[in-house]
Formats: sequence, C-alpha cells, structure tokens
Amino acid sequence: MNQVKFVNINTGNYDYYHEINSERFDQLMYKFDNNITPQPEDLCYFIIPPCDDSRFYTAIDNTSGFVWTEDFETIEECIAYFSGEDLDEIANIREKKNEITGAHWDLV
Repeated sequence: MNQVKFVNINTGNYDYYHEINSERFDQLMYKFDNNITPQPEDLCYFIIPPCDDSRFYTAIDNTSGFVWTEDFETIEECIAYFSGEDLDEIANIREKKNEITGAHWDLV
C-alpha cells in the first residue's frame, strides 16, 4: 500500500493517504457491511486512482470507519475533500478551472 504525505489545507498539519485498488476497497466495504471492527490501518484516507472503468479518482475517508466516498477529477480535489473542504466549493473551483481550460466532465 503506497502511503503519500500531504498537508491538510485547513489545519496545516501533515496527514497521509494510501493509494489502493478496488480489491482493497472491497475489503473495507466488507468490514463495514458486516459490522466488523476496523483495524487501525483501516482508519485513514484512501484514494483509488483512475482505471479502465473510470477516469476519476475515488477519495475514501475511512477515518471514522464509515467508508465515506467521493469521486474527483484530480488528486488535489481529493486532498481538499480530506482537509474538510466543502463539496460545493470544490465543485465551484472545478467549474472555474474548466471555464478557463474549456474542459468539462460530469461526475457520475
């Protein structure tokens, strides 16, 4: 599991996320769905990078054990989400960026 350090934009403190694959995500969901107490290594932030099935990054906040997920276009958006940035604000920034670059992707 690849661990990546980032600066939490709200606290200024260092935090970590782990790059995982869909198999590891399925393990997290199995534990959640079956009320299995998560292990300490499960209680953190995860990102599933884009793959053949999706062009988005999936950000997973499992710090509480509740496996919250959101899809984003960039790693930076994932980090903003992990830092507690409002989802509407992340979308507004994306829209402004897309207006400048001419790009537009709708999140599924």
